[in-house]
Amino acid sequence: MRDGIFCALFVEFNKGKGTMKNKIILNIPHSSLQLSKEFLQAKKVLNDDEIENFNLQMTDLFTDKLFSCKNFSHIKAKYSRIVCDVEKFVDDKKEIMAKYGLGVIYKNNLKQKQIFSNLDMAYREKILNKYYFPYHKKLDNVVGKYLNGMT
Repeated sequence: MRDGIFCALFVEFNKGKGTMKNKIILNIPHSSLQLSKEFLQAKKVLNDDEIENFNLQMTDLFTDKLFSCKNFSHIKAKYSRIVCDVEKFVDDKKEIMAKYGLGVIYKNNLKQKQIFSNLDMAYREKILNKYYFPYHKKLDNVVGKYLNGMT
């Protein structure tokens, strides 16, 4: 998955009726401005205004409203991507944006200014285990249900 809205479309041909049946999953990873308790409590170099501006710059505002359709499954990140970018690779060696400090856990803002005064592995693991992996488990489960229904 890459930045933006990922929409998985599964089309199934209904042989009996000759009609197409669409199954759409809307993945909306970047519409939230909410910051987690862990992020708010971490010691940061950026001041509150810089955090707020960066958060606004990185959020795809209202995509959850724009793509709110009751007929489709939705997966929406609860927290801002500046807390945890669920569309990035966990391994920074595989994530091209990590070299700019914009991996799965953001280290820098868009001006390449450091966000945290001390970002340790314990913080990273806690964020991944609390937000990244559960999000992907939910996404995998929803996709799996659609795929299993197609066999």
